[in-house]
Amino acid sequence: MHFGRKSEKIDRKIEQLETRLDDLIAEDSVSKQEVPAAAAPACVRAARQPLPEHLLRTR
Repeated sequence: MHFGRKSEKIDRKIEQLETRLDDLIAEDSVSKQEVPAAAAPACVRAARQPLPEHLLRTR
């Protein structure tokens, strides 16, 4: 453990980083709640279109 001004600066920096991390986590959870509703149609695979009439069909 360090003592003195340098360790106090480090402690303040750690507190600032933890606060920023908490803010980012909160923003991420809010954005994740909004994204699925908007992204759901993009994730759905489009159905195949039928073959054109001039192509042969084999079964």
